[in-house]
Amino acid sequence: MDLHSGVFGGVVLNPIQALSQIVASLHNPDGSVAVPGFYDGVKEPTPEERKMVTSAPRNLEEMVSMLGVPLEGGEKRFDPLERRGLRPTLEINGIGGGYQGPSGKTVIPAYAMAKISLRLVAGQDPHKTLKCVSDYLKSCATKGARVEVLDEAAAGPALQLSSSSPVLKVAQEAIQKSFNRPPVYLWEGASIPIIPLLSKASGAEPLLIGFGMEDDNIHSPNESFSLQQLEEGYRYVTAFLSVV
Repeated sequence: MDLHSGVFGGVVLNPIQALSQIVASLHNPDGSVAVPGFYDGVKEPTPEERKMVTSAPRNLEEMVSMLGVPLEGGEKRFDPLERRGLRPTLEINGIGGGYQGPSGKTVIPAYAMAKISLRLVAGQDPHKTLKCVSDYLKSCATKGARVEVLDEAAAGPALQLSSSSPVLKVAQEAIQKSFNRPPVYLWEGASIPIIPLLSKASGAEPLLIGFGMEDDNIHSPNESFSLQQLEEGYRYVTAFLSVV
């Protein structure tokens, strides 16, 4: 039931205000996640990993130009490319509540909602991490508001291939053979829960090699993948199998 703000404003707690305060409390001023227990199991990037990431050819100004916004998200103590691929995140993917149509409508909404996702890294237990976030959200309920966490689901654990993996060495050689130049190391997150399961079941180390570009607009209505990228992928696979 929505309440007329002219009558009940200043009397009942506005759900959107309460939700905004909760969402704002999920991160610290330095960009790190404020939820207790969120970083349990997370290891600091090794010096070798940091060197591989930060030594890759990059143009942060070009990335800013493409995105149209500064690179201010995430933990400030890490390099932007480290934040992008080596660190876990908690994101607000949607938020809403109350009247959002044309013209004014002076009502206090009955509820407000937000959608939240977690990008985990190796070492984090997805179920424990989800419980930490769920428990934190529920603990944020203040007098006059009720917090409910709906549709909780842990997609799966994260997996990261070791920088010293023999599989990675073969891939390096295959890329060098295919393109006459060394590979570029750009860690990125991806939600493919079956990969860790396949790795655990087989005992093998999975290796994902990307041929997509940042301007491919992945998952968007105008997602693209050029014939040149497809050809390069085939060339790599052929070289990889010949090296093996």
